Amino acid sequence: MQTNLKQVQPQMGNFANQKMQGFIREDYGYDWSLYNLSNHSGLLNHSWFHLAPILITSATVYWQIMLIIALLSVLIGLGLQWHQHYLNRYLLMGALLLDGFTLSALPLEVQGRYHIILYLPVLMLMTCGIAAMKLWWHNRPIKHN
Repeated sequence: MQTNLKQVQPQMGNFANQKMQGFIREDYGYDWSLYNLSNHSGLLNHSWFHLAPILITSATVYWQIMLIIALLSVLIGLGLQWHQHYLNRYLLMGALLLDGFTLSALPLEVQGRYHIILYLPVLMLMTCGIAAMKLWWHNRPIKHN
């Protein structure tokens, strides 16, 4: 691993960018299924091959929506830091898990399927953010005209 790091050290930003792109790829499930279906010629494999753009796009959009909601949850968590709130520790734990899993995977040879572990902290962040929004929605002052 040190030999690899010495070779890429001048281009560390490029290296991390390529690793991150490989880490968050959403076509691993499609590729795995296509590889397993390649022994079976016929309608199933033909249909699966032609559904690639729809399946990969929908998986990518779903993952991007989850990441956006998680990012919004982190921003909500930053706003909650000035208040003593029970969600603070859960938001912090989710953010630390997400950072830790991501950073620990980057130096290794990663493939798209390895990012499944990221679903745990992303779901945790999403849940906390939705809970915080629900609490805010119920506690907001109601204006009477």
